[in-house]
Amino acid sequence: MRISSTWPVTGHIDPDIQENGRNENPRVGLSFSAIEALRDLRTQVQALWSKQGKNPHKQFVRNVTHQMEKVFKNDLRREDDLYVSMRSFLIFGQALGIVPIRGLGQKNCRVLHFRWCSWQTFYNTAMTMLLVLAAMLNLVVCFQVRGKNPSELAWSANMAVYYSIGAFNYQFFLRNTRRIIELFKTWQEVDLNFVGIDKNLFRDSVLISGCIYTFCIFEHAFSHLKFFPLVEVAERRLLSEPKVQGILKNATAWETYYWRSHPFLPTIVPFSNFVAITFFLLSKFAIFAWDFGDILISVLSRALYYKFKLLIEQAETRLIRNRSTSLDSEKWIQLTDDHAKLYLLITEFEGLLSPLVFASFGVNIYYLCLQLNLGLTPSANNSLIASIYATWSFMQLLVRLLAAAIPAAQIHTYAHKMLQVLKQCPTPCYTTEVDRTERFLAVTKIGLSGLGCFTITRPFILSIVSVVFTFEIVLLQSTVVDTP
Repeated sequence: MRISSTWPVTGHIDPDIQENGRNENPRVGLSFSAIEALRDLRTQVQALWSKQGKNPHKQFVRNVTHQMEKVFKNDLRREDDLYVSMRSFLIFGQALGIVPIRGLGQKNCRVLHFRWCSWQTFYNTAMTMLLVLAAMLNLVVCFQVRGKNPSELAWSANMAVYYSIGAFNYQFFLRNTRRIIELFKTWQEVDLNFVGIDKNLFRDSVLISGCIYTFCIFEHAFSHLKFFPLVEVAERRLLSEPKVQGILKNATAWETYYWRSHPFLPTIVPFSNFVAITFFLLSKFAIFAWDFGDILISVLSRALYYKFKLLIEQAETRLIRNRSTSLDSEKWIQLTDDHAKLYLLITEFEGLLSPLVFASFGVNIYYLCLQLNLGLTPSANNSLIASIYATWSFMQLLVRLLAAAIPAAQIHTYAHKMLQVLKQCPTPCYTTEVDRTERFLAVTKIGLSGLGCFTITRPFILSIVSVVFTFEIVLLQSTVVDTP
């Protein structure tokens, strides 16, 4: 889908471009940084030819060549290009087998493509099948060891849900690869009249993905301290099983890890070093895939809400504070047109992310409740490592949930801030387009949704808190911890 302006694309730059004139944003298909470089070139050329000299041609050619290199270098390194900003993150995902996109070595999204017969696709498919198998095996254990109360039932589904979200994220990217590539192209084709450059998009994308993955690696590594025989007390659900305790007394390090990390799974899949190491590696792929989905929601939400934020800032600067253009009805029509284009862009991304948002928020809330229950049940933390991990894991999940929820809620906030701008529209400029946009914003909730069940807004984040505490009260009332 191409979202573009009604103005034609031309290669002509008016030499008399004015600061606030009609041609202040020439449509030449280049970024603003490239256009500014061309303006600098024009100024230098005029200054060069005004100088006295017999043969200024060599210097002229040298300056033109240098400046044109600068133009295209700036254009290729466009600061607000979504694909360029996310490229390192996507390459990391491809190394894990999550992203089956071909052509990530290039900085131009036009060369990206997808093939079913490629090593990226085979890698993704193999990991999906292995994670689905792990989820099914743990689901069988869940039904065999259901527990006697809601708390034990919730904990028995722990590993099944863990591997399921990993498998879901793998197949999500496999099914939507072509759509993701098209969205990268659509992002470049959005042509706005009120343009602002998001100079921090690359920085924020790297910070979000880097911080979340770094915290995830440390938290996941720390959790393994209680799985290997560094502590004497096993996983709490194994404490009431004398037979299991007898096995663990003479168990090897890998056998101890297998029993503690996947309680009761050895009753279905007997222990061997190969099986234990396989599940050890699968758990890493599952947690990285889970985090990858959360990071994708966070980064895309950050990029989308900033589009609306820049539009509002440009509107306030050029229409509200500038009296010379505030009475230009054409400018107000262009503003409503830009907002409509961004709404269409949001709709495209919302269609892609909706299933991922639903699954991600559901799983994050589920684990947030479990870890809060673990931290509020002192008798369940049988060692110092377990106590530290319960608090650390809860904080990690909370930060990751907020990292996705807050930028997504900002989309709704800034998209509806347009109402405040339109209310300041002068009466002579209050056209049909302005009235239509104002009515549309009054009745429409713009933002990312989870399969239409909810839209992420600031009040929705508060409702998550109420759901967590309600569920936690149920778990605490039903928690029964048996002590040896």
